[in-house]
Amino acid sequence: MSRGFEKSKSNDLRDSYTNEAAKTTKYYLELRNNYRNRFNDEASLLAAAGILNLKVARSSFLEGQEYLDKIVSLTQVINIAKRSVLAKEHTLVEFIINLEIELFKGIYASEFDISEITESCFEKKKDITSIVQKVNSEYTGESDYSSEISNFMEHSNFRSYREALGINELKQDALLS
Repeated sequence: MSRGFEKSKSNDLRDSYTNEAAKTTKYYLELRNNYRNRFNDEASLLAAAGILNLKVARSSFLEGQEYLDKIVSLTQVINIAKRSVLAKEHTLVEFIINLEIELFKGIYASEFDISEITESCFEKKKDITSIVQKVNSEYTGESDYSSEISNFMEHSNFRSYREALGINELKQDALLS
């Protein structure tokens, strides 16, 4: 069982499963509601929400790419998103669980067996599903998320990420380049 991982890290992880799920869901909803027309498919939308959540600094995406690339690569996030879409049902929940597994493996692999980390994340599926449903029904937007996403979707510094994700550029972006 994963009790060793979960119990040992209870202070650090007490709410990490659901906090990460809530943040990823908010990014997903903001992207879906405001930029859906720029995504070619659900996998690219999920991956974008994931990479936005993998940064550390809330105030500036430029300052905080600590988890992205250092612990979880862009390619890993894209692959997790593609696999999650194959699940057909609860794609966001599947994506969040698998993204958390990669994140926690990167942080705690030296302390715990990877199977314990994986099992622990899947044991939290009910809690993660509940928080995703709650955020999905109650979330109406937050300025921090909106501004970070706008920065990511419009700033030229993130064009390579958008291209890797298959996010379509605005026509005016092409004219300004």
